[in-house]
Amino acid sequence: MMTQARQSRDLQDIIPLYFRIFLVLDQQIRAGTWGEGEVMPSEQELAAEYGVSRVTVRKTMALLEEANLITRHRGRGTFVNPEVLDRGPGDSISGFKDNIREFEETTSVELHEFAEVDIPNDLARETGQSLNGPALRIRRTRRRGEVPFSHSVVYVFPPESNLLSEETLGNRTVVAALEEQGFVFSHAEQRLTAVAADPELAGHLGMAPGAPLICMRRTVFDSTGRLVEYLRIFYNPELFEYRVSLSREQGESQTPQWVRRGQDFAS
Repeated sequence: MMTQARQSRDLQDIIPLYFRIFLVLDQQIRAGTWGEGEVMPSEQELAAEYGVSRVTVRKTMALLEEANLITRHRGRGTFVNPEVLDRGPGDSISGFKDNIREFEETTSVELHEFAEVDIPNDLARETGQSLNGPALRIRRTRRRGEVPFSHSVVYVFPPESNLLSEETLGNRTVVAALEEQGFVFSHAEQRLTAVAADPELAGHLGMAPGAPLICMRRTVFDSTGRLVEYLRIFYNPELFEYRVSLSREQGESQTPQWVRRGQDFAS
C-alpha cells in the first residue's frame, strides 16, 4: 500500500515547480503579506529565496498576473492589485455568480463526455429522488494553466438537458450555461467528503492511484423542488480551498450560534 509520504512525493513530482511557487505566493498575497503600494520581491530575489531559476519565477509571475493578483511595471517593480487587498483573507470573492465568472475566466476545460445515458441505479439512492429515463452526462477536467485540479461528472435531467449543447456549454459551468438560457435555480444541497483516487481519476488529475481527493456532491433544484442537476466533482486537495463565511447571531432559543453568510465554490 502506498504511504502518505510516498503520495506527497509523487504529487511534488507531478505538479510543476513554478505552480507550487504560485500557490505559496497566492496564499501570501491573499493574506496581505504585501500592502498597497509595497513592492513585491524581484524575480532575482524570489529565485534566490526558492532556489530556482529566473525562468521558473517568470512563469510563476505570469500566472499571478493572469489571475489578476498582481501588476508589473517596468522599472518600478511588481505590486499586488488593490482589489485583492480589499477582499480581505476571509471575505467572499464577490458572491456566487462573480465567483463562477472568475472561475471560468481563469481556468480551461477538457471535455471527455457529453452524451445521453441511462441514469445509474446508485444515483437514485444517493439523491433520494425517483429518477427515470435518460439524462445528459458531462465529464470534464478543469485546469489552471497546465495543471489539472478538478474532474467533474455532471448529470442534467430533462427538460433542462435539452437546453445544453457542447457549444452553449463551452468553458462555462452548467449553472451559468443554464442561467444564460433563462433557467432560474431555487436552491442546492452540497456535501464534502474525502475519497481515494481510483486509476481513472488519478489519470485525469495527474496523481497517483490511492491519493486523497476532496469530493463535492451537489444536488440543484428548481422552485418546485424538482432535481435539475447532480454533480460529483473531485479536487486535488493541494490545489483547492473551500471557504465559508460565518456570523455570530442570536438563535430562536436565545443562544448565540454560527450562521452561514456565504461561501466560495464553483464547478
